[in-house]
Amino acid sequence: TADDDFFTDNDYSFSFGGDALCDPSSWPDLDWYDGGGVCGACKALVNWEMYGSTCGGYCSGIGLTCIDGWEEFSDDSCTVDYHLGCDGSVSTSDAICECSSSGSSSGGSDDFSPETC
Repeated sequence: TADDDFFTDNDYSFSFGGDALCDPSSWPDLDWYDGGGVCGACKALVNWEMYGSTCGGYCSGIGLTCIDGWEEFSDDSCTVDYHLGCDGSVSTSDAICECSSSGSSSGGSDDFSPETC
């Protein structure tokens, strides 16, 4: 039944259809700087230390699949400095991670140029 795809757990409602889980504003451990932690569709600046300091760890830790990851240009922004991919790590407390509610990890793209999310 349609009810099988939806449940409520205390303060949270979950839907398992479509991209309902791919709403970065609802992700845990966002790095909320002045402009907000959301950098785009399924992309956000996240505090990743408790997830192994990789975007792959962060995405899988919240039940999603990693698509890609980047280090931000300056602290707490959505401006990309360089490419990390899903398994790359740097010694900072946060990174821009792109996750998906379905599909597989791309592992990142070799054809990358800095951009603003």
